[in-house]
Amino acid sequence: RVIGEGKSRRYEVQDPFPDEGSVNPLFKSSASQMVPIPPEGTALEDYEVGKRVLALYPDTTTFYRAEVKSMLDGGARVQLLFEDEAAGALKIVERRFVLDHKG
Repeated sequence: RVIGEGKSRRYEVQDPFPDEGSVNPLFKSSASQMVPIPPEGTALEDYEVGKRVLALYPDTTTFYRAEVKSMLDGGARVQLLFEDEAAGALKIVERRFVLDHKG
């Protein structure tokens, strides 16, 4: 839901798949705090190995910090090591769900 207009515009965001037992709270955010997810079919550049990114953790609705380990399937998927993941436990994520991370 969009609240307000212009510079005071805020967004109410609700996780469509909340954790079990969660009350499913609403989160309020400004546009500067949000990162758009590219639509399916968007041509995206490959990441360099070692790049720090935000990526959708498999089988969840949450993005976490990760490090790019390799690009797969001609850049369609990315092999990642998520922060705090057991050493060597690499995950594969669709490229459009791997986003630049500036923090």
